[in-house]
Amino acid sequence: AYSQWVAAILLLLGLIVGILNITEREVVEFLLASITLLVASAPVVNTIPENLAWIGSILMNISVFVAPAAVIVALKAVYELGMKK
Repeated sequence: AYSQWVAAILLLLGLIVGILNITEREVVEFLLASITLLVASAPVVNTIPENLAWIGSILMNISVFVAPAAVIVALKAVYELGMKK
C-alpha cells in the first residue's frame, strides 16, 4: 500500500514538472536525458543482486518520476513542431 502511494505521488509530481517546469530551451536535453535514464536503468534494475535491492528501488522511483514528465514534454514538443509553419 505504501509503495502504491509513493508511486502515485511521484507520477503526479512528474506530470507537474513536465507541464510547468521544462522550458522550450530545455526540451532536447531533458528528453535525451530522460530516454537515456529510462532505457539504461531497465536492465540494471533486473540484474541487481539481492543485497543491493535498494539501488533498484531508487532507480525505479526515479523512472516513475521521470517517465510522465518525459511524455508531457514530448507531447508539447510534437505540438510545437506541428504549429510551426
